[in-house]
Amino acid sequence: MKNLVAVLAAGCSLLTALPVNAASVEYTKICTLYGAGFFYIPGTDRCANPDTGVVKYQTADGTVVTTTETQAQVNQALAGVAISLAMKPATVTQGHKYAVSGNVGSFGGNLAVALSGAFAPNDNVTVNGGVGIATTGDVAAQGGVNFSW
Repeated sequence: MKNLVAVLAAGCSLLTALPVNAASVEYTKICTLYGAGFFYIPGTDRCANPDTGVVKYQTADGTVVTTTETQAQVNQALAGVAISLAMKPATVTQGHKYAVSGNVGSFGGNLAVALSGAFAPNDNVTVNGGVGIATTGDVAAQGGVNFSW
């Protein structure tokens, strides 16, 4: 018990000996201009909603609405998933040389369409490619070759 009291006393004396930083702390301020959930980005006149990634601020031309860089990357990734779901490869069936495939994909509120094609010059080689576009304007493409024996 004496050891515990000695350790606690030593800890308390160390805490009181630590220097105190008297510098002011800038706290996040609520931005009521754009409704609930918006906060001023420290050091700016811009307001951001951390739940949605929306950033709003005033200019001489009116209110500018944009997104944070992180939210823009998330939106692009969601569009990429939708494109990936739509981009199914075209399959050349036996006895044919060409194939075309059109598909739709949806993910995270994003919609995408894709068109793929394939060419089989012989029974052992197939060349394929495709392109997809999301409603966000993001575009993706793929291509490849298959050898079989």
